Amino acid sequence: MTPESIIKRFQQLRSERSSLDDQWEDIGRYVVPGKANISQGYAGTSEESQRRDYPEKFDSTAVTSAQSLAAAIHSGLTSPATKWFGLRFRDEKLNENQEAVAWLQACEEKIFYSIQASNFNLEATEMYLDVVTFGTSIMFHEIDSTGRFKYRTANAREVYFEEDFNGKPINILIPRWLTMTQLVTKFKDSLPDTFEEQAKDPNVTPERYRVIQAILFNTEEYTIDDLPLEGPLAIEKRPYREFFILENGAVDLTLEPRGYYEMPGYVVRWGRTAGSKYGFSPALNVLPDIRTLNSVVDMSLQAAAKAIDPPMGTTQRGVFGDLDLSAGGVSVLRSKDDIFPIVSNLRFDISELQREHLIRTIREAFMTDQLELPQNDRMTAAEVQIRYERMQSMMGPAMTRFQADYLDPNIHRSFYALARLGLLPEKPPMLADTEIEYEINYIGPLARAQQMTEVQATERMIMGLNNIAPIKPEVLDTIDWDKTVISMALKMGVPAEQINSDETIAVMREQRAKQEQMAQMAQMGQQLAGAMKDGASANKSNAEAATLQ
Repeated sequence: MTPESIIKRFQQLRSERSSLDDQWEDIGRYVVPGKANISQGYAGTSEESQRRDYPEKFDSTAVTSAQSLAAAIHSGLTSPATKWFGLRFRDEKLNENQEAVAWLQACEEKIFYSIQASNFNLEATEMYLDVVTFGTSIMFHEIDSTGRFKYRTANAREVYFEEDFNGKPINILIPRWLTMTQLVTKFKDSLPDTFEEQAKDPNVTPERYRVIQAILFNTEEYTIDDLPLEGPLAIEKRPYREFFILENGAVDLTLEPRGYYEMPGYVVRWGRTAGSKYGFSPALNVLPDIRTLNSVVDMSLQAAAKAIDPPMGTTQRGVFGDLDLSAGGVSVLRSKDDIFPIVSNLRFDISELQREHLIRTIREAFMTDQLELPQNDRMTAAEVQIRYERMQSMMGPAMTRFQADYLDPNIHRSFYALARLGLLPEKPPMLADTEIEYEINYIGPLARAQQMTEVQATERMIMGLNNIAPIKPEVLDTIDWDKTVISMALKMGVPAEQINSDETIAVMREQRAKQEQMAQMAQMGQQLAGAMKDGASANKSNAEAATLQ
């Protein structure tokens, strides 16, 4: 792969995305402060000007609504305060083995705490905001030789990627604008000599240079059907290769070969239409309304300024000198009737109705009203659960895509990388020669709310059986009550370690049966002893009666 071919590929992807840049530019201006200048990047603009230059922005409804939705997704899907995923074997027989389950749970905890110890939660916040506004975001996942995780969410202007035959991202190209100092610090040994000289020259005007970071599938060695691969593999033999190309002069800055076993970048989308690889979002859906709302507020402010400080009219020769309308100002008039305010028939009620309609439309698109509960001093557990159930019903498709696009790959990459580094617990003997196949269960608040629909259906079924059982008791035999109770407990968030194993349940029932049997025998003994006592008394009474006769 030559630098020229990578640059050409990037230019093709940039041209392909150009039709979206205008929409993303408006999203950056109206909805996500600090992320405008999509098409320019950093060239010719400063970070300060990006945050300050918003002459068209007059309303913050879209800004606060997008931030609220992103925060709700973060707390509901990958909450920093609670564990949000679990692992289980695909082979049900292994799930019944306590030693195997204990090992998998130890792996699960290692992965979870490795993620929590990193900057994942900080970068996830930014990623969720990009997804609900621009519709597409990329999160990078680096793992060093000590097993430490580092995440980075790419700016919307940096999102360029290609998909494979199955529609999954296979190549990612990220343009990064670096200063001369950053270039020399990172790529000193591979830069042309002129760059280092310019970096030392105080008279050189600081500039930014575009460096293309390319993560490409190694088509020379593999096809996509060969994945996943087990290590160890030489870097140049790994499925994904990474390059750094300075666009100015097509210079390869890659100091040493860089390769990955799994794609280290996760392309996350809110949703997408057939034939399009870039996603749509709530902000894109109501972008015309966001533009119109800002225009309406702009015109309303201009009209309010006219009403507060109306323009003044005068006759042709009614004023001597200049008209002074400042506080305490003096103007010389021919007559007091020669100056008068020009009052227009402004209809603030119409603009206010239009403004309220647009605000309601934008809030509905971001599901703001549906996610809010009545303001109370404190929320009950039931109100919190209702909130997550509302979120699940409205965002079910988006949540499924979040899991497929970045949560599943994130956990899989973490598992395989930690295993290659020897940082996972040692396998028990029974798993030593077994290929580990596992499933991911999401147990965060939002995923649990999704499962509560099944719990509610089970509860309704039990209530129905209670009505039928008095008439037809044998109907209760149709339900496997042990599995039903365990399933409900797990879906309601009860930790698995608090549920007794099948062996423990069997022992407890056997002991209970023995105790019941012993109690029955004791009761029968008491009854027999009582009967014998009563019989003896009866015999004695009969003997006494016979003697008297």
